Amino acid sequence: MKDLFVGHFNIARELYVERCYAHSEKQAKFLMVRRIAKKKSIDPIGLFREFDGRKNNFSIRKEFEFEEEE
Repeated sequence: MKDLFVGHFNIARELYVERCYAHSEKQAKFLMVRRIAKKKSIDPIGLFREFDGRKNNFSIRKEFEFEEEE
């Protein structure tokens, strides 16, 4: 089951807030960065480099965790 993640991304003093359902934080980051790149009409590879973890310019956290009941 996928969890809901929220991400805050700071690009040149512009804040983007994205939400998505994903299996992991890594997958959520991938999906969110691709969405932002599409919105800005830029190459996603450049954004992945921008958010590689060397700078404190993004955060991703779980907003809701879903569990399957049997």
